[in-house]
Amino acid sequence: MATEKRSTPLRKNRKETEAQRERLLAAANEYIRHHGIGDLPLRQLAAELGTSHRMLIYYFGSKEGLMAELMKTIEQESMRFYVELRADLEMTPTEKLWRYWHFIIDPARMMGSRLWLEVFSQALGGRGYAGELLPAVIESWIEPLGYICEQMGSPPEDSPVDGRLVLGVVHGLALQLLATNDREAADQGFGRFVELLECRGLSTRSRLASSV
Repeated sequence: MATEKRSTPLRKNRKETEAQRERLLAAANEYIRHHGIGDLPLRQLAAELGTSHRMLIYYFGSKEGLMAELMKTIEQESMRFYVELRADLEMTPTEKLWRYWHFIIDPARMMGSRLWLEVFSQALGGRGYAGELLPAVIESWIEPLGYICEQMGSPPEDSPVDGRLVLGVVHGLALQLLATNDREAADQGFGRFVELLECRGLSTRSRLASSV
């Protein structure tokens, strides 16, 4: 006769703790999408989330720890988007670049971009957690974006450099958009960049064809 498995109090407490942590992280993620986080003190942020600063410290260690977890959440969402994008065989590489750009500057995500830039500035200021987090975030996008450039005709050996270039242009234009709120200018800048990538791809393909 099979014995019924029962959750021990310790296991149950761990599940409840993890569930509460995820709820707070989701609430914080929703909050920054609408309001940002900036210099908001931890106590005030906790009040906005309907909890106490002690609970945030318990689950995340500090405001910086919370920001690091938020960054990870945003990047996981971005990578899920890219996996779907890469799997779409009907879109051209150019269309995929534009989809990526529109995903990044979606108004619902721009506060996430603002958080990214805030963490970036803290890394430049020597804040330990930011300096440890950003390199991994940046490197995670080099191969995916380089792959799209390769599909556009860029040489495979240039893929890492091209991926880094696309990421830099997107972050730079997103920063300008945050500063000016000029969506048309940002779109025009990205459009010109895509045109340059297309011209390079055509030139590479033509050179390879003539060498055969």
